[in-house]
Order: sequence, then structure tokens, then C-alpha cells
Amino acid sequence: MGSGALRRAVCLSMLVPVLLAFTSCASPGGDSPEGGSLEGVQWRLTESSISSTDLGAAGITATFSKGTVSGFSGVNTYSGSCTAKADGAFQTGPLASTEMAGPEALMRAESAYLVLLASARRYRRGGTILTLFGAGDNELLIFESGGKSGSS
Repeated sequence: MGSGALRRAVCLSMLVPVLLAFTSCASPGGDSPEGGSLEGVQWRLTESSISSTDLGAAGITATFSKGTVSGFSGVNTYSGSCTAKADGAFQTGPLASTEMAGPEALMRAESAYLVLLASARRYRRGGTILTLFGAGDNELLIFESGGKSGSS
């Protein structure tokens, strides 16, 4: 391989992660029925598809930034990679969390939330409401804007 081809290959290999970062968990166009940027907001969970556990009362949050999702899951903090595309497609990578124990009800809520978050396949942002959907377009999680990321 000549030095010009090697230089192009190195430049291309450096450009791909940058392009992926621009397309992960952020979408152009602001608020829209399908898609819209998720970044810059701390989302508070208000409802879930699990009626037997009140996940909204667990204080669960989600923050999206540069291809990651992180937050408080009821007892522990969590984080992982994610992709949210302008067409509403959504997917998380493996999620990691701290491993503190807490009250049984909150531990159940936390476990249920992390399963639902990992199974989300589509999202819709409408103003201050973010809804994550699973396969078959069933609503899994509904969040409300809790303010700018990094604020209390």
C-alpha cells in the first residue's frame, strides 16, 4: 500500500467515529412528532407500560449526550450507549449500573425500567414529552422534561 493510500485509510478510520458521534442520540430538526433531539434535557420518567409497578414514583431519570444514555434508575445510576435517529429509530447498547441495594419495591422498579429501556426500538418527542416504544409500537416509557441537563 502506497503512502497516499495509507494516509487516506488512516484519515477515513478517524472520520468514521466522528460521523457516528454526530448521528447518535441527537437528531437535527428540534422537536417533531417523530424524532427530534433528546440532548440537553434531563428526562423524568412519569409512566410505564408495567401497571403493577409505579415506576414514575421511583425518581427515574434519563439524560442523552453524545451517543450515551445515563441517569438514576431508582436505586442506582446507569449508563450505556444509545442511538436515536431523526426517523424515530431508537436503540441502546449494553447498560451498566452501580450495584447498591435498596428497598425491595425500588429494586423491582429499577429492574423493570432497565429491561424496558433496553427493549425500546422507537421514540417520539413532542415538546416536553418523550415516549419510548417497543416492538409493535407499544408504549413502554413516558418521560417529561425535567430541565436542562446538569441542573437540579
